[in-house]
Amino acid sequence: MQTTPVRPFLSDRATRRWRIVLWLAFYALTAAALTAGILGASLPGYDMGLIWPAVLTCGFIGTGWLFALLVMVFGAHGVLTPIGAVRWLAVPIAGILCAALILTNVPLRARFELSRAALDQAVARIESGGSLENSSVGLFSVRTARLNLPGETVFETSDSDSGLGACGLAHIADGFQVQDSSLGPSLGDHWFVWCEFMFDD
Repeated sequence: MQTTPVRPFLSDRATRRWRIVLWLAFYALTAAALTAGILGASLPGYDMGLIWPAVLTCGFIGTGWLFALLVMVFGAHGVLTPIGAVRWLAVPIAGILCAALILTNVPLRARFELSRAALDQAVARIESGGSLENSSVGLFSVRTARLNLPGETVFETSDSDSGLGACGLAHIADGFQVQDSSLGPSLGDHWFVWCEFMFDD
């Protein structure tokens, strides 16, 4: 009795195309999540409106990546080629690099350095009696800027959403020793991260 071979639902060519599409979508989602995390970490006090969705998305991506890796390892997919290894390792390596950047405050320091000239000009304006509200200063969106204490100029950034009160940047003028529990890590040359509640005892 002659049997008719069963045709696969998708041809080998169509299967390869779908694999390419899925990998590209996976990379695009990974890039979007990591970009959101870096942007959120580039703001004083972190923008949790960007950080939390990025963390949740990265968790989903990591789970999917691990599941697919287990299927590949224990399934009958042959030996992993060098190109395949690069494809598989790209996602976790990108995640590790992104986490390292965030933990070392590189995004915030980069945004600060790119905005440094505009911030220094704004400090001079505030110290001379000027005002600044709802303005862009370099790459920072500033809700208000004021002399918070003698010698201390504070810039509240309207796009920080850390859940710890207002956050922003503080500049301490030369010759002043300011005791402010809201001052956080130094960004160099009299500049500090400033958060209303984060650094209270």
